[in-house]
Amino acid sequence: MTAGLSIAHPSRHADSDFLSDPYPFYSKLRTIDPIYKGIVLKYPVWYVTEYKEAAAILKDTRFKNRIPLPEAS
Repeated sequence: MTAGLSIAHPSRHADSDFLSDPYPFYSKLRTIDPIYKGIVLKYPVWYVTEYKEAAAILKDTRFKNRIPLPEAS
């Protein structure tokens, strides 16, 4: 995994440009590393762009798929 590299990525995944053609973004990620750490809406995210790595992560119970939400006051 490559840490510290930065690529231009959509600030919001709902941007019309990104939604109309997300493939260049993911293609660029694949050239850097099949697993890439980024930030979306202030939250750390991991982009997994290769099937083999994605399948292994989905089978690994150490990974979670829930975003931590702040407690209500």
